[in-house]
Amino acid sequence: MKTVNEGNYIDAVTGEVIPVSANSVIRSDEERQRIRKALEGKEETKRFKGNNCGDFFWSLYDVGEEYYPNVDDRMLAKVIYLLTYLDYEKNILVVRDNASTSFRPMIKKDVEKVIRLHRCNFGRFWKELMETGIITEQEDGSLLVCERFRRGRLTKKDRNGMAAMKVFTHCVRYLYENIDVRGHQYLSYLYRLIPYINLKYNVFCSNPLENDKMKLRWLTAKEMCEILGYSESNEKRLLRTLFQLTFEDRNGDMRSVITTISNTKNGEMRNFITINPQFYAGYISQEDMLEINLKFALDNV
Repeated sequence: MKTVNEGNYIDAVTGEVIPVSANSVIRSDEERQRIRKALEGKEETKRFKGNNCGDFFWSLYDVGEEYYPNVDDRMLAKVIYLLTYLDYEKNILVVRDNASTSFRPMIKKDVEKVIRLHRCNFGRFWKELMETGIITEQEDGSLLVCERFRRGRLTKKDRNGMAAMKVFTHCVRYLYENIDVRGHQYLSYLYRLIPYINLKYNVFCSNPLENDKMKLRWLTAKEMCEILGYSESNEKRLLRTLFQLTFEDRNGDMRSVITTISNTKNGEMRNFITINPQFYAGYISQEDMLEINLKFALDNV
């Protein structure tokens, strides 16, 4: 790239004479190709996110700290499901009565319908939900969500030193609505592992802020059990169940929720457990997102 004075510029490749104004920036053919490829990559990623992932909300958290330890497993799965109804403008839950009506604030009776609990169990659930502090009922009946969950663009001030994870609506709803109620506990396990997901590579590790792939320290099954408070004697059962979780993406293709990827360090093969970026994702690059997506196709599981 170079800046030229007013006059004519001759393209060295095509021989084309191009009139330019003063202080114009001229890029080489190689630079233009590199920029074009970068833009195409961004557009491809944008299409992938729009077609496959859909909309998402942010979960703000402190790296390495327990993820809502005071909320029990089945309640956490229900809370995350409810957060897929989070509004973009106001941090409240919203719902609409049918596809032709506008969104309106969700209220208590809507939660009973959405969460699909029997009426005799809903009272207890509601009391425990309010005790979490994640969702609170306002005087007008609307349901306000705490600032650790939100939609839209995040600023540095919004994050306040915390990490941010994108949690995608489609996958959360599909899993919650299509697996046995007892399986919701395993969904909560995946949510509790959010503070251990590497923000750049979307793998579970003990150093989630590390940007150098060769320096990642993957989480072992034993370490995962310790984090989750799960008996080590049942670690094989835990991993088997998590690896069996599947969902149908927005294109109608069946995908696994977690899988493994490998790399070699000092001649040693290292295996990492990775989460499907259509479920939740950090700041995984466009190239890695498109590449890793292929590994979750069921014929690759």
